[in-house]
Amino acid sequence: MTPDVGAVRPRRPAQHRGTSTTPAGTICGAPSTCGRAILTAHGEFGVRLIGLDGRTRARWDVPAHQLVVADHGANVLLVARRGTSGEVRALDLSTRRLRPPVAITAHHVLPSYDGALLTVVDDDGIAFVDLTADVPRVTWRELDPGIAVLDIARSPTSLAALLRITRQPGADADHTEVWRWDLPALMLRMRRPVDLDGLASVALLASSALITTRHDEHTDTYEVRGHGAPTRMVEAKPTLLTGGGMRVDRPTDTTVEIADGNLRVVFPPSVGAIGVRRHADTLTVWEESGRLVVVDLTRRQAVACLRTRL
Repeated sequence: MTPDVGAVRPRRPAQHRGTSTTPAGTICGAPSTCGRAILTAHGEFGVRLIGLDGRTRARWDVPAHQLVVADHGANVLLVARRGTSGEVRALDLSTRRLRPPVAITAHHVLPSYDGALLTVVDDDGIAFVDLTADVPRVTWRELDPGIAVLDIARSPTSLAALLRITRQPGADADHTEVWRWDLPALMLRMRRPVDLDGLASVALLASSALITTRHDEHTDTYEVRGHGAPTRMVEAKPTLLTGGGMRVDRPTDTTVEIADGNLRVVFPPSVGAIGVRRHADTLTVWEESGRLVVVDLTRRQAVACLRTRL
């Protein structure tokens, strides 16, 4: 079976509920929390900066399906996907000015960057694209032909990739490994083999840790490992999310659990996509139809529970 690849006795998890009032505007990319405001991408309908009360503070009528946030938080890249290529516009949040679009080619764009080099996955592996010049250029590459990227995650200090190593003549059979590099030095620090046989799903964290689920056909339950300290069983099928979140759909609600923050965000039953973004001490959980919950991780309190409107 091929697994889906990504996305202690603690005190009772903090629980926050998303509201379900007012018409929604579909969110296409994980929102970015910028101080006391939230930046949301709505595909071909543009980008909005909204306050924690849901009111629109600024609007940009440019397409954006993904937001890529600089580690320092001052800039955000607006990515409009066009198949395997895309248009990227840099937005300065302090001046609210947009730079002209530039074109990139990539299968996958990571949701954060260091403010200068954008990390992407393309036909040749992992590429680091310099966006400070008028014309983007690849300044560095990692991986050789025959290595496929199954999952990838980054933080300001670490980059990790789950890789399928294709068999070469005279070499061992195909196998899977996790590699981890230090950032910003981009020094390879670790390689380790991993066995994905029998797993229902797997997600990689920037630390190189894996979250995995395994289905027990006899009890029709799911074993979850790596999502929090202990191994545990879940009755409903879980969906692993990018960023360490886990979605569990039940008839009464849709729950997103954040293991290392010991948090739980509860939405009304949802059939749309759900995403998680963590930046500094803020966690944003969003639902495709427009529901948003913003949590201050320091205080472990929700600072916004709203639903966007176009």
